[in-house]
Amino acid sequence: MPEFELKKSPTKKKKKEKKGFVKSVFPCKGDKVSDVVRKILVLAAVAVLIYAIVMIVYSYTAKNDQIEQEREYLNSLLNDSHTNDVIQIELGKDDDNAQNDEQKTVEILSEYADLYNENNDMVGYLRVGTLIADGFPVTQYTDNDYYLNHSFLGKESVYGNPYVDYEQQITPTQLPGNVIIYGHNTNLDKNMFNPLTYYADRNYDGFNLL
Repeated sequence: MPEFELKKSPTKKKKKEKKGFVKSVFPCKGDKVSDVVRKILVLAAVAVLIYAIVMIVYSYTAKNDQIEQEREYLNSLLNDSHTNDVIQIELGKDDDNAQNDEQKTVEILSEYADLYNENNDMVGYLRVGTLIADGFPVTQYTDNDYYLNHSFLGKESVYGNPYVDYEQQITPTQLPGNVIIYGHNTNLDKNMFNPLTYYADRNYDGFNLL
């Protein structure tokens, strides 16, 4: 008579492997106390890792949404007439830029008047060709720390807002020939000053912009 070799069912083998994996990860009846503690610590570490990843993704997405919403709002305040009309804006009594009682108005291009009314710390507006085409309002505060982590609208933000040194004299009658503007290079989402890093590439087509 022919002899037949009995083979184990692949399904049963997979079930055993699955059961063995579950038993090695989750506390089971009959486990030693040390094994139970080890498994609980491993599961806790995995849970913390997953939570951290979820929070990082959420935070990254939320911050991107915040900067996009603020950028759209600030762009809506720009007057796109592109005229060189200069208008006078009255400064509030509590405005930090009002150095004395006589300085009650400031002259500004009409294109940026609504932006200035939104935040009187504004001292300019920055565009760099097609790299930073939308542009950013540039601010100046009483120190160099505030706009490192605050947006133009005064909200806490890791992006901050481009600003000039607080000791730099910038007035309607005193405009320096060179002004250093500080801002973040946000590598992950290519916002703020990150596009300027393209100029490190000798083959970049936009060299003629500067």
